Amino acid sequence: MRTVLLLKEGDADSLKMAMMLADDGEDVSLVLTQDAVHHATGNGKYSSDVRGLMARDVEIYALHEHVARRGLSNYMVPGSKLIGYDELIDLLFREDQRVLNL
Repeated sequence: MRTVLLLKEGDADSLKMAMMLADDGEDVSLVLTQDAVHHATGNGKYSSDVRGLMARDVEIYALHEHVARRGLSNYMVPGSKLIGYDELIDLLFREDQRVLNL
């Protein structure tokens, strides 16, 4: 079963949860919205954690509109994927997964 973690705020504990799930062999995706998009900036406070998640095959998605609104479009960690609202809905409503809104 796939686990999708939907983050709205800059909470490092959520990144730790994603790391623990990935280390336990779960298929994990991390969706960053609102202020949580700061996690995936190249020089951000938690960029090394995000890179560590990516090394564990965790897919990192950031809502493009929220990234652009904060002026971060050119500063995202390479490999993170910018998505729109349509892709967000597709991610959240796939079958055989659970979504955790943190």
